[in-house]
This record gives sequence, structure tokens and C-alpha cells, in this order.
Amino acid sequence: MAAGSRILASMPPAAPLHYTLHGRGAPPVVLLHGLGSSSTDWPEQRAALQARYRVVAVDLPGHGRSPLPARGLTVESMAEDVAALLVRLDAAPATSSASRSGPASPCGWRWPLPGVCGR
Repeated sequence: MAAGSRILASMPPAAPLHYTLHGRGAPPVVLLHGLGSSSTDWPEQRAALQARYRVVAVDLPGHGRSPLPARGLTVESMAEDVAALLVRLDAAPATSSASRSGPASPCGWRWPLPGVCGR
């Protein structure tokens, strides 16, 4: 996919997520912001990474440009939504970088979809 900003119209139960793609390299790197923030937290990291990696910056559900899902939010549901996005983008497995409270550093979680997190 070409770089730029878009929203994933997902199928239930996954929430639609706004994300941006940068770079064309491999492997993919996913940037996850902290709670109450957005994907705009990562300009320096994105700039440094995009020359060598495919960078996916995500607005978590109910944050930034991603709508709040009717089902509400849990850390687990946000991790599931990000995992579903990465699979749909053919960006799994991905290396992740999460700020302080970004869905609990996703590689430390047991991802709901196998093969989503590389390290």
C-alpha cells in the first residue's frame, strides 16, 4: 500500500482504526501511542524508521481520528483491533514500539492472532 493516511473500515467485532503508512522497507514496525493520545506522537521516530522499515502508526480506538466503538474499550480489545489491522495490512508479524501506556507493549501481550508480533 502507498504511504499516507487512511481509516480501516473493519468488520465487527474489530473497531475501525485510523492509521498512516510510511516507508516501503521491511520488516513492518507498528507505533502505538499512550492512552489519551494519538499517532501524531511519533514524528521523530517515524522519520528515523521510514527509510528502512514499513511504519504503521495507529490511532487506537477512541483516540485521534479513530472512532470510539460502541462496545467500549479494554486493553485487550484495543490489542485485538491492532492485531486485526496488521493482519489486514499484511504487516504481521510486526515489531512494535509503544509509549508508556500504549496497549501494554503489545509484544508482551498474548496477541489474539498468532504470528502478529515478531518481537
